[in-house]
Amino acid sequence: AKALHSRGILLLIVTTMIWGTSFPLLKNTVSSLSPSALLAIRFTLAAVAFAPWLRKLNAQLLRDGILLGLIYFAECSIALLGIETISAHRSAFIISLNAILVPLLGVMLGQRLSGRVVFAAGLATTGIGIMSWEGGGLGQGDLLTFIAAVGVAVYILKLETVTPRHAALPLVAIQLLVMALLGLVYTVLIGALFI
Repeated sequence: AKALHSRGILLLIVTTMIWGTSFPLLKNTVSSLSPSALLAIRFTLAAVAFAPWLRKLNAQLLRDGILLGLIYFAECSIALLGIETISAHRSAFIISLNAILVPLLGVMLGQRLSGRVVFAAGLATTGIGIMSWEGGGLGQGDLLTFIAAVGVAVYILKLETVTPRHAALPLVAIQLLVMALLGLVYTVLIGALFI
């Protein structure tokens, strides 16, 4: 049990490191590649990698995967639009507000909220804020990124209700397929309208 616990902590640390470094990478990428093209490329590659898990589908898995894919695609699109006009650190801080938004939205949906959860969420947000907030007034990029943070919270809460019904990999595969298709449509539409 201790080894499993230690492995879980290590995986959480690695995941956090990857999450933290993704913001500067995304900021640099959107300076040379449009958000729509970035989404299309990113999710198409991931969807191809997960394609083998699309073999065993049922109506409920499709419905849940499509809904989660729509929510996550919307959140990612809005976050990329926001990061075009704000710094990577600021984007990371605002997105991290989902640590508070998840329990708050959960309470609105009837979930119980313990004092430990409130303390942990507040502590996490304060820590990220100290490390990343750069001051200054709020602009359109901040608002878009906050909307994306709400999207992350909605996605997490929906994922919590959906995951007990399905195997993880097929559910991920459907979400990625939906996001890849939406990314391609988004890129074509943007290209047709603005080029």
